[in-house]
Amino acid sequence: MSGPYLWTAGQRVNPNTESKFVWKLNIGEGVKNCPMSYKHWDKPLNQPDWSGGSARRESCLNLWPKNDYTWNDAPCSAKICFVCENRPADDC
Repeated sequence: MSGPYLWTAGQRVNPNTESKFVWKLNIGEGVKNCPMSYKHWDKPLNQPDWSGGSARRESCLNLWPKNDYTWNDAPCSAKICFVCENRPADDC
């Protein structure tokens, strides 16, 4: 991947398919899938696009700072920085 990207907690429900994205939150006893009530996908680049299909598995969500922090789907194996989260409770 080129350019400065940042990982978020957004991931596909099923990382092996073009399923919907949710916030995957670690709650100590496992992972909780929380629905996305806000979305900021990069519309000019037609994101999420599942580019490369199941061979690349674009199953994780990242921010693209140089594109006004719009969202992009990318392979979870990409080596980029991440954004930390802080929640007062384990609720979605």
